[in-house]
Amino acid sequence: MKDNNKKIIQFFHSGEEHTKSTGIKWNDGSHKRKFMAINGKYVSKKLEAVKTDNLCFWGEWEAPAKLIKSINTSNDKLPKNIFSPFYTPEIGRVNTDPFVFGNEFYYMICKQAHYPSLREIPIGSIILFGSNKKKKFVLDTLFVVKDYEEYDIQDIYSLSKKYNDIFFNVSLKPLTENLKYAEKKEIKESSCGMCIPIKGDDVDEYKPTKELKKYKIYKAVMFDEKEQFNGMYSFAPCIAGERGKGGFGRPEIELPNVISNEQNQGIKISKTDSIKMYWENIKDQVLNNEQDLDLMIGNDLPVRYNR
Repeated sequence: MKDNNKKIIQFFHSGEEHTKSTGIKWNDGSHKRKFMAINGKYVSKKLEAVKTDNLCFWGEWEAPAKLIKSINTSNDKLPKNIFSPFYTPEIGRVNTDPFVFGNEFYYMICKQAHYPSLREIPIGSIILFGSNKKKKFVLDTLFVVKDYEEYDIQDIYSLSKKYNDIFFNVSLKPLTENLKYAEKKEIKESSCGMCIPIKGDDVDEYKPTKELKKYKIYKAVMFDEKEQFNGMYSFAPCIAGERGKGGFGRPEIELPNVISNEQNQGIKISKTDSIKMYWENIKDQVLNNEQDLDLMIGNDLPVRYNR
């Protein structure tokens, strides 16, 4: 496929970690990162073949999660806790976005109201979901855009049969809880699940536009589809096996003139006709990280949790 007019989108979200230390963690609307463990598929620098193992990775999960281990460390790059994600069909306050669980990853609403460019992302483009930590951009998900579906936020339930139950319940259904706020000019921190701002974020970036009803669900290019996209695929940095339970720091990514280390909120967009070159560069930075990281390319969907 041609690289013309593709985009690399540096997408900033909260870099803080959930730190609840006991029991079941229910979402609190903070959009902090969780360090999670789940069975999944991965590729590594050492092995070309796809392998399956327990994977530890950083990501967003606003449904409930069970603490499975605390890590005693003074290293602020490492996680303090490891969680196992669950889901319930109950409507939560906040939605998970991006959704990097199962055999297909999705990005569906965050910041789309504030940035029209996020509603017009060219197929084959790359979204780098990550955070600014001490003037360094750290990556938790690389998302290659495969396709999209436009949806009406007032008609969320029409999507229930199109997507798996877990994605619908933890990412789409929460958007219905307080749709009345989408009609208002202001949004309260305790209101609904459309990427609520937290302390330090630009509140305007999270406000649903009063008149905006149409958003897009972007679908990711997965590993077994890479040949259709010049070898590119979506992944999340991870560590496979027991070694991952010691935690790892999210990898720092450097791309001069593309990655900003000064910006810590919003988005940064770069147009390129060399998208595959940049994808290879980012992949190599992750795999050549001193922590000997792997690439998560899919995983088991979280199971239902009954209180």
